[in-house]
Amino acid sequence: MTKVELIAALEEAQSKADFYQLDSLIEEAKTEYGEEAFCFYYQAEYYRLLKDQEQAIDFYQKAIAISPQANYRLALALSLLQKGEAKEALALLQALQKEIPEEKDLQYALALYYSSQGEEEKSLLQLNKLLAQAPDDVLALRLKVDSLEQLGQYEEALQSLQFLKGEEVGAILLAQQEIALLKKLERSEDAIKAYRDLIASDPKNIEYRLALGDYYMQLANYEEAEYCFADVLDIEKKQGGQTAYTLKKKGRALLYRNQLKEAQADFKAAMKTEGDDSESYLLLAQTAERLGQLPMAKMYLELGLDMAAYNRWPLYQKLGQIALALEEWTEAEKAFEGMTREAAGKAEGFYQLGLLYIRQGDLANAYEMLLEADEEFHEKAMDMLKLHCADFLAKKAKEEEGEMLDEFAAAMAENAQSPFIQEVNAKLWTVHRKATIAQNPLLKELPKEMQSLLLKAFEGMLLQLTPKGLFLLNLGQKPTRAIYRILKEASSGVAIELQPLDSGKMSQNMQFRLRKAFFVLCGIGEGDAKLDIYFQEQSPKDLPAAIKAAYKKAHQAEELAFLK
Repeated sequence: MTKVELIAALEEAQSKADFYQLDSLIEEAKTEYGEEAFCFYYQAEYYRLLKDQEQAIDFYQKAIAISPQANYRLALALSLLQKGEAKEALALLQALQKEIPEEKDLQYALALYYSSQGEEEKSLLQLNKLLAQAPDDVLALRLKVDSLEQLGQYEEALQSLQFLKGEEVGAILLAQQEIALLKKLERSEDAIKAYRDLIASDPKNIEYRLALGDYYMQLANYEEAEYCFADVLDIEKKQGGQTAYTLKKKGRALLYRNQLKEAQADFKAAMKTEGDDSESYLLLAQTAERLGQLPMAKMYLELGLDMAAYNRWPLYQKLGQIALALEEWTEAEKAFEGMTREAAGKAEGFYQLGLLYIRQGDLANAYEMLLEADEEFHEKAMDMLKLHCADFLAKKAKEEEGEMLDEFAAAMAENAQSPFIQEVNAKLWTVHRKATIAQNPLLKELPKEMQSLLLKAFEGMLLQLTPKGLFLLNLGQKPTRAIYRILKEASSGVAIELQPLDSGKMSQNMQFRLRKAFFVLCGIGEGDAKLDIYFQEQSPKDLPAAIKAAYKKAHQAEELAFLK
């Protein structure tokens, strides 16, 4: 075979994705032509078809090192995209735009790049340009459908998908994509017809029937769902045995139809088929509960806890709920404690115990359990703590505050010796608008409306600093109460490390200066937008009315007690 004939044969095998023939021809090419560029190129194509992009990239690069042809570099760019190396791919594509701008494979590659970056509009521009030249380009049409779907243009995606009907390669995926689009468009009758067409194309494929059954469940058409799952069970029976998975699906459809005895029979069959599956026991318990057979429900749950190998916490939870309904408090407590021993159920277990103790009036234990639930990231636990256990939360906060004050005792003693702190000690300071504008070039250059907008966040502030700590009031916000240690001191200023007393807040550094009659809080904000806020001393009786009221309220709530 001549080189031309061999390359033609390689191209044909590659286009048909004939792996065996392509591999055989590559071996022949390597034997006859050694390490010529085309040998490496088709070796790369072979690996690309196998989706081994790393090997494909390696061989494309070897081919390019010998002969940097445009089609080799384009193929390399596509493989880089498939591997997720978009930046490297773009560099190649931009160079190729100067050489082969009208090449449709390049336009496809650019569309693929834009799509990989979430820029679907740009992807569509490239695809429409390509499809104007080659309206039947399958890859471009597929990518166009995907891009339109990502943009939420489901009707347009469905229209474009019609041009792909009749394609044998990927026909099943196309059918499934069509169904997904019809469902998003809420065209349920068309979606059901498409499902039935898919089933007709492969009557023994149970996945399609299961998917249709699930769709009927979403539509609350439980009767048709039951028929679908029953068909699957018939096929499974012929293929070797019914599965617990399908039995449970059919049972659920029967539950929704209130056919409890029939549902129970399916759940029992599922339990016998897969004895360590916790869900079968849970479903049996739920069915027994609806039948009013609470002792039977408890029996199924206890049996499940003995037999199930995984996901046991829902069994404990249901057991606890039934015990609550029967007012069997000790049994409920045991069940919820069982949940806390299961990793996935730990947070909910502590939460349920907290609710149980609240119900019994045992707020001390409720506090402990809800605190545990919050530490396990239960989203409702803290709200329940605040609602029912506020006194315990306040006590805990007070204890933590006492520990922090003890920890900073030495720093407070040093603070008391600071000339700067002695100068400002216990004085009340409010923001001086004119000085703040005059001393900040950023504010000075702005129109008055913008100045007012920026200063609005600071004009409700009141600052008080003593050797014991800092109190910062800002109207409309929770006051900042913090202790501190001095990091650096000079005659005109001090840098401190601030530790808020509120639980969970991180420490931060602040810098203060005295400039003439002003107490300055330096460097508030981010980057180039940092501001120095100028405060003036105020006597308590001269404070603005709103600030005076808020300060009085803080005093009455003993929020400033730590400063003394």
